[in-house]
Amino acid sequence: MSGSLHPRPRVTNCQGTGASTQVDREGLVATGATLGVHHRHIDTAAQAAQALRPVAGAWAGGLFAVGLLASALVALPVLLATTAYVTGAQMNWHRGLSCTLRQAPLFYGALCAAALLGTALAFSGISPIRLLFVAGIIGGIATPLGLVLLLVAAGDRRLMNDQPVSRRIRVAGWLITSAVGGLDLLYLAQQVGTG
Repeated sequence: MSGSLHPRPRVTNCQGTGASTQVDREGLVATGATLGVHHRHIDTAAQAAQALRPVAGAWAGGLFAVGLLASALVALPVLLATTAYVTGAQMNWHRGLSCTLRQAPLFYGALCAAALLGTALAFSGISPIRLLFVAGIIGGIATPLGLVLLLVAAGDRRLMNDQPVSRRIRVAGWLITSAVGGLDLLYLAQQVGTG
């Protein structure tokens, strides 16, 4: 049996990627329709809620609050568990949500520390919108670096147990990495030019 994906998981992966991309596109269109048209600059959650007023009217604040709460309820457990899991993997701790507290105390300690750090940040007075903006920029700049490391590892026969990704996939990966890196450089040049 070869190391390639079976057809069904490959189709499922493509469907998930397509759906995620579509949601991203719709988010960009909605942002452009509500903020871009009026050239609004958003620094606070209240301003973001008010930006929905043309679409949601008097329900704008409630709609924004429900959306924010729903996204937090989905994202928070994932972020906390991922942070604890990655920390545990780097430190070679026993880890996993299927473990009991007695089996993986350091893992659960890291999970609680991440929750406390997030709570402290929430009460620090720093604008969450500003944090999201800065995190997005850091993530955008770090993405090409991560892609380079991923492509180098995926093409290494020794690391991939003599089953590196195909040449076609590597070429596509390098093209995407180049495009993302180029867009990062363009963004940075614009920021330096306007700053």
